[in-house]
Amino acid sequence: MTEPIVDGASEAPRDMNETAFTHILRRLWKRSPGILAVVFVDSEGEAVDYCCSVDPYEAKVLGAQMGFTTGQLNLAVQKLGFGELHEVIVGSSVRGLTVRRVTDEYSLAVSTVVTEDDHVVSMAIERCVDDLRREAHLDTPLWEPRPKPLEVYVREAVGWKYAPALFCEAEAEWREVETVLGRWQDQDFDDLTCFRIRTRDGDELTLAHDTKFDRWTMITDEW
Repeated sequence: MTEPIVDGASEAPRDMNETAFTHILRRLWKRSPGILAVVFVDSEGEAVDYCCSVDPYEAKVLGAQMGFTTGQLNLAVQKLGFGELHEVIVGSSVRGLTVRRVTDEYSLAVSTVVTEDDHVVSMAIERCVDDLRREAHLDTPLWEPRPKPLEVYVREAVGWKYAPALFCEAEAEWREVETVLGRWQDQDFDDLTCFRIRTRDGDELTLAHDTKFDRWTMITDEW
């Protein structure tokens, strides 16, 4: 009988040797106690590597099933004229599941508890995908979704190297940062610097600067 899953449990003993991808997957798994399994799988359903707090066999079966299912869904989506599938998100009464395609040949399956912060997990998954591509020397596929570009002008700041002063999404108008309410480093990604700001027109939001890729993103969830 399968042992019940304990949220926030320690990493399960591995049944395969660590690879060059293990530390990348482990970093994503450690991002939150609500992440139960992270599986890097190829198009044939074979687990390249994984990190989990559940039974490794179950994690790899999950990766294999979802890798195959995602491939079939991608074919169906293309037949409908919707282009290439890049992500599948499954919600249920017990667990959440996200499958993110890395390339045509590889996908990343992530199982979570239903109470997990979807936005936090989504950001961590995107970071993991970038790191997997870099480690495996995989080209970014042409179907990769392009997020809205966020341009940011920075200024000097007392006690910090810089702080955002102006920002602009796509072809929208520039918005002025009236006040920086706080600044912090992400607890798992040292090169992700977050700024909680108030704009001149009164909106409060978070701008995150990924110094590793020199990329800014906007987080509109409540702080």
